[in-house]
Amino acid sequence: MKVSYLIKSLAALIAVMCITISCDDETGNIGGNVMPGHDEMEITQNIYSVLSRSVKADSVLGTTSTSYLGKITDPETNATTSCDFLGQFHILENLSFPELKTLVMDHDTIEADSVDIRLYVSNYYGDSLNSMKLGVYELDTANVMKENMIYYSNLDPWKYVNKKPSAIRKEFSFSVIDMTLNDSLQNIYSRNRNICIKLPKDYGTFLMKKYYSNPSNFADSYSFIHNVCAGFYYKILSGNGTMLNIDAASLSVYFRYKQEDSIISGVQRMATTEEVLQNTRIENKNLERLLETENATYLKTPVGIYTEVTLPIDSIYNDEHINDTINSAKISFTRINDNKQTTYNLPIPQTLLMVKTDELYDFFENSRVADAMTSYVASFTEKENAYTFNNISSLVSNLYSTRKDGAGVNASDSKATKETKYAKWEAEHPNWNKVLLVPVTTTYTQQSIGYQTQNVLSRVRNDLSLSSTRLAGGNSGDIKISVIYSRFKK
Repeated sequence: MKVSYLIKSLAALIAVMCITISCDDETGNIGGNVMPGHDEMEITQNIYSVLSRSVKADSVLGTTSTSYLGKITDPETNATTSCDFLGQFHILENLSFPELKTLVMDHDTIEADSVDIRLYVSNYYGDSLNSMKLGVYELDTANVMKENMIYYSNLDPWKYVNKKPSAIRKEFSFSVIDMTLNDSLQNIYSRNRNICIKLPKDYGTFLMKKYYSNPSNFADSYSFIHNVCAGFYYKILSGNGTMLNIDAASLSVYFRYKQEDSIISGVQRMATTEEVLQNTRIENKNLERLLETENATYLKTPVGIYTEVTLPIDSIYNDEHINDTINSAKISFTRINDNKQTTYNLPIPQTLLMVKTDELYDFFENSRVADAMTSYVASFTEKENAYTFNNISSLVSNLYSTRKDGAGVNASDSKATKETKYAKWEAEHPNWNKVLLVPVTTTYTQQSIGYQTQNVLSRVRNDLSLSSTRLAGGNSGDIKISVIYSRFKK
């Protein structure tokens, strides 16, 4: 589809651009050039078809302050997602136990009263009464996850599990709602919902003995992790229908000590924080049918599926427009509503990142943010039922110039020479014109600019929550990119 028209005045040009380019977070530079002379410019608009496909996400950065635990099957797609996690514990500054002489002991031997791990649930998806079986495995202090390493969601947790016969290994069943509690206790429990994992009392005694034999073992997190407790691995062994968001975990040792004429019950607690590693392992199954769909694409988290888009750079920079300035390039991705409506339909991804396919891992590993030049974010708009990137002209121009410069194409080259150079370079860079749509979470901070306060994008992370949607596109030609050009009249 092609529409051409002539705008006789600069005022009209500005009006068209204002209609086409709305103000939002992902709006980039408008063309990059000031266009002088209100009667000297010719404005044209072309609309091109865009191809897309679903691609399987291999893995994402698994290290996060929120972990996921459970297994669910998407009622819409029948795809299954399983999440396990492993986590370390943080030692607070000046952590200490009571003086040894005040401890209540068993025949002059240090002894804990009990010890437990609590997994604190911020929210959950699925059936709250569903029974799940959980395995808990002690990690190995001789093979600790390194603080300066990058770990992805496809890591093998068993590499870090303690294989010694004495290591903690525990299995038990749980549900989100503890039916053993009465109604009043349920109300209290729901406000501080957690899964309590009771460990052998001997493990609590072991922790206390490690402290009293050498308090420096508890001086900081590094010492504790490498000398006492490297953390635990939490794995769903059976059950399907529940996924938990675990925003914190704690390891608590309970004991008694004497204070004057009284016996005091005490507790020392170590907790997960952002200062120590937590890593979620994610596994998706039954994605093949979704990946093979030709007339639509999918977005699915955690990890799951991304949508890859091939931008028609050759069409945009065809012979007619090779010397034109691109003022705007707008593209929308329309959501296809679910076929099934159930209580457990997965939420829709709320924010998408558009990033060059070959820069995906670099983007997250280096904690980049969308710069509205070569990467963009767009939010789902319920009214339009779509994700709209209002102006990716800078990206389009960047892809074109990157190929041109990389191939060494000169203006004096013949058409045949240009085609040969381009073909050779494209064979070495097959993703040169491809971008990925990736569900993300974003953080904004307020910054004062002059007399105004603006929200500025400060962090972009992979969305590890449960979400799924289907987009129009694939090879159907339903996706369009609208490009507005300007040129001086001849």
